Amino acid sequence: MRFLDLDNAVNLGGHRLSVDDLQYLQDGIFDVVSAMARIIGSGDTAAILSDLTITDNGTTFNVEKPAAVYYQGKVWLVATASNQVKGSGGEYKFQLVTELGANDPVTYGSGAQFNVHKNQYMRVVFTNLTGSDYVAFSAFTGSAWNAYTPVTISDITYAGPGESLSCRYRVQGKTMFLSINFTGQFTNASVPSLSLPFNHKFKNNGGKLLVGTTPVGADGAEGIVRAAWNANTNEIRFGNSTGSGLLVGAVDIRDTLIFEIA
Repeated sequence: MRFLDLDNAVNLGGHRLSVDDLQYLQDGIFDVVSAMARIIGSGDTAAILSDLTITDNGTTFNVEKPAAVYYQGKVWLVATASNQVKGSGGEYKFQLVTELGANDPVTYGSGAQFNVHKNQYMRVVFTNLTGSDYVAFSAFTGSAWNAYTPVTISDITYAGPGESLSCRYRVQGKTMFLSINFTGQFTNASVPSLSLPFNHKFKNNGGKLLVGTTPVGADGAEGIVRAAWNANTNEIRFGNSTGSGLLVGAVDIRDTLIFEIA
């Protein structure tokens, strides 16, 4: 992080403040903003940082609550709005707005004048206008869930009619959110499993009973599917409520797991 070392042991004679110093301090603030964006999982790409609630009324829309957006290394505030008219053939975008301070332009010692005091924020618009001042919601991928296909899929198939496997994830710091939508078959009475994305590994042992259905057991009872994992491994194992093997047959799992990664 950039900062000024103003310790008395270093600056024994005092330090004359300069514009360069102010820029260095401001760059340090941008360092903090960038770190915050990485913590919430944006990878330093554009991200919607808070809940953005929009009510679409057909020809108009409302922005129900104030929001914050990370874009081009800065945090932009988005204000609430009511009855905003939707442009024909448009889409939802952020419009970048820059307002100048009352004391601008500033006259420098050289005699040159510059606009220095700037307030930047965004407003939500529904428009077909393009340009650097208009950024479509689709550009804010940092806060989106990422789809992935497991590299390892053991004792599971989803090739039949109406069957599918969809996995999505988000990483915030050391916490992973993993959504699984699976309709298919367990093909072996062993321990079916799926791998995590990009070789992420679990920090600790864990498990969870999932929302879903599994093959009916020999006694006519419907099985309860359980996800389990071990520390420093990359795979989620599926078993019955006791953790042992499940029966071969149709299965349906739709749930989100939350766990710590190594």
